[in-house]
Amino acid sequence: GDLCTSMEVLELFLINASNYPEINFNLFLNDYNDKRIDNIKNIVKKMYNGKTYNNIFIYYSVDDVNNYICNFTLFDSYLMWPASTLIFVDPYSFRVVRIDLLKEFIRRYYCELSFNVFTSDYVRNKNDEDIYDCLGCNKRFRTTEEIIKYVTNQLKIEKMKYAFSYAFKNSKNTEIYQILFITPSLVGLEKLKEALRKVFEGIDEYRNPRQGDTQLDLFTT
Repeated sequence: GDLCTSMEVLELFLINASNYPEINFNLFLNDYNDKRIDNIKNIVKKMYNGKTYNNIFIYYSVDDVNNYICNFTLFDSYLMWPASTLIFVDPYSFRVVRIDLLKEFIRRYYCELSFNVFTSDYVRNKNDEDIYDCLGCNKRFRTTEEIIKYVTNQLKIEKMKYAFSYAFKNSKNTEIYQILFITPSLVGLEKLKEALRKVFEGIDEYRNPRQGDTQLDLFTT
């Protein structure tokens, strides 16, 4: 019953579009699975609830992520300065998104990057060459912090001055992934930290709560 991240963003757009009619709100949605895109189109239709918005524009695409983020012919029409862009990259595994192509995107546009770095996938598959192809290196990392440091250094370039990562762990305290946030603006970093404090009540990392004891009682049905 929860909205996914992109639809949470759309909900904010729907709230603010009427208050800021002079601003265009562009939402670019891509997935390599066309059924997911079809599902999200149905959700969008329900969220619109028959209303029309003259300053909200949604662009759908079914493409490999590495082809998509290099589609400068599309993005140049919308994302050049003074546009302000958040690129949210949420891959299914660590062997999907090429870091060098992400670098080209953030060099080209004024943007903030939110990147799901799938550290647990690396820990489980340290010998997977596809992961190193995406990282653009052959270095083997000993800890998840080394991975995050490498990815951060690769993407914290030129105007991208500030970086912060936040870890998500399972109920057994094993790290699943880290959300890496990189921004050219100190205000952007402050806003992120304010949001994390509000959502996670000040804890340094998020940990999935333990499920209740599943041991069955011998004396109940």
